[in-house]
Amino acid sequence: PAATQSWSRVFDVGTGTTANMFLTPRAGVTGTPVRFAITTTGGGGEQQINGTGPLPVNTWTHVAVTKSGTTGVLWLNGVPVGTNTNVTLSPSSMGNTNNNWIGRSQYGDPLLDGSVDNFHIFSNALTEEQIQSLMTSPGGDTGGGNVVSYRFDEDGGNTVVDSSGNGRDGTVEPPLVGE
Repeated sequence: PAATQSWSRVFDVGTGTTANMFLTPRAGVTGTPVRFAITTTGGGGEQQINGTGPLPVNTWTHVAVTKSGTTGVLWLNGVPVGTNTNVTLSPSSMGNTNNNWIGRSQYGDPLLDGSVDNFHIFSNALTEEQIQSLMTSPGGDTGGGNVVSYRFDEDGGNTVVDSSGNGRDGTVEPPLVGE
């Protein structure tokens, strides 16, 4: 992030404010932590993994979230910073999603004022070694996400190519009027 903003999103995937999963660099007021959350029943039903503080401003930070069984772990720069052993929801719990955004919230929160270099979704939890490999080399020894893999290395245009081979290309959209 390039600015201190509460509730902006690195990503927000779902069908609206009832069923979604998101990562925010700052969950609330100053000093509140980076947070991953997933819900199928709205904000009151969120299963959260909180870090120890907000993402630093004007600093590249590698962020990963893994889930194995019911244990979710939030990683910053290859180090676990938050754990929740009762994450019973998975992305598949949301069903088919139609609002799949990077840098935008489904709740009308501020757009992300920052940059995203790579975005991957895997069908399995990565190991610590695999996460650290992704930090040092895009795709690392995993080859990139096998569900979706955006490297944001296109030469122009508004299409972001999905390198996973699943054809889930994305579209870069300008901010909505008034945002």
